[in-house]
This record gives sequence, C-alpha cells and structure tokens, in this order.
Amino acid sequence: MNDHGKMNDCKLSAAAATKRKQRQRKSPEELREEQLSNTTSRSIARENPEVRREEQLCNTVARSIARENPEVRRQEQLRDTAARSIARENPEVRRREQLHNTASRSMARENPEVRRREQRNRKKWFPSGCSVDEITGEYKFDQPCGVWNKACAYGCGYIH
Repeated sequence: MNDHGKMNDCKLSAAAATKRKQRQRKSPEELREEQLSNTTSRSIARENPEVRREEQLCNTVARSIARENPEVRRQEQLRDTAARSIARENPEVRRREQLHNTASRSMARENPEVRRREQRNRKKWFPSGCSVDEITGEYKFDQPCGVWNKACAYGCGYIH
C-alpha cells in the first residue's frame, strides 16, 4: 500500500471516530432518520457490482481477523449449531438437506479418488476374540482374532 492509501485510512478512522461522537449526541428520532437515509443510500450504492465486491472483500478480511480469537469461533459455533437445530425442526428443511447431501455424495462418488478413499476407510471385519457359548453362557477366549489379555494380532485394535 502506498503512503496515499495509508493517509486515507487514517482520515477514514478519524472520520469514523467523529461520526461516533456525533451519533452519541443525537436524539433517537434523528438517529432513526439518519439510519433510514443511510440504508437507502447504501442499497443504491450496492447496486454497483464493484461496490459490492469491495464490501465483500472488507467483510471477509474483518471476519478472518475476528475469527482468530478462539472465543469468537466458539460463539459462532454455538450460534450456528443452535440455528441449524431450529431450522432442522422443519421437515421441509430436513428433506432439502437430505436431497442436497444425496446429490453431492452421488457426484463425489463418481470421482475415482473419492471411491478409493471410501473403500480404504470402510470398516473391516475381524473375527471376534471373545464369544459366548450359548449352552453354558460362558465366554470363550480361544477365537482366532487374538489372545484374551493382549492386543489383537490381526490389528482390529481391541484387547480380547
């Protein structure tokens, strides 16, 4: 950024501070009227694609800076979870989500790399290291998967 840009940022910051002070001195009726005027002028200005792009860029930068704070991220997650929970109570929302998920999974499965990854991650079946004798009700630890008190020799992750 050049010096001219830095100078403009300083002017904008000073102007914003001055506006805040002026706003604090105005009556609620004046504030409402000003806000309505600002809203109208902003909606007219936002019809310009370049203005919208600049706003989006500024908002994206501001959000990324704010989200570096773990507390902000936690609050966002709580808010988003609550909003999703409320929205999902509506059967139409759930149906749309299910259709979207089905379609996106179907498209993803067409990708050979996704199919290989899913196949690798698919749960593997291992013979049980412990079974119950249905006649006596006793546990038998002589299954081929492993020894009852050691980690499984076949890598299923269980201690049998």
